[in-house]
Amino acid sequence: MKDQLVLPDVEQLVQVLLDSLTPGPATVGLAVPDGWQAKTSPLHLLVALDGTIVPAHRLTCRALIRVTAFAHSTTVAKAAARQAEARLTAHRGDGVLLSIRTAVGMGV
Repeated sequence: MKDQLVLPDVEQLVQVLLDSLTPGPATVGLAVPDGWQAKTSPLHLLVALDGTIVPAHRLTCRALIRVTAFAHSTTVAKAAARQAEARLTAHRGDGVLLSIRTAVGMGV
């Protein structure tokens, strides 16, 4: 019998990493906090798995993660999304997240 591939919880791994890289009072989570309001709540980054995890090799897999920024204005949200992308793609990997690359982004 073949060994079963145990896939990591990619959403949780990216949420923890992005939270460690994001300065406060911004928050990072897998859902929008209860009671979050654009006018009064701090910036929030929502991390979500945007598709199926695809095994790329016997020891690795790929996942598409979406980060959505919620803020008091679209200008602030767009800037926060760009900063989150920069922080994540600058990450050089660790024991589980081997690399992070931009899959779909804006060309500026």
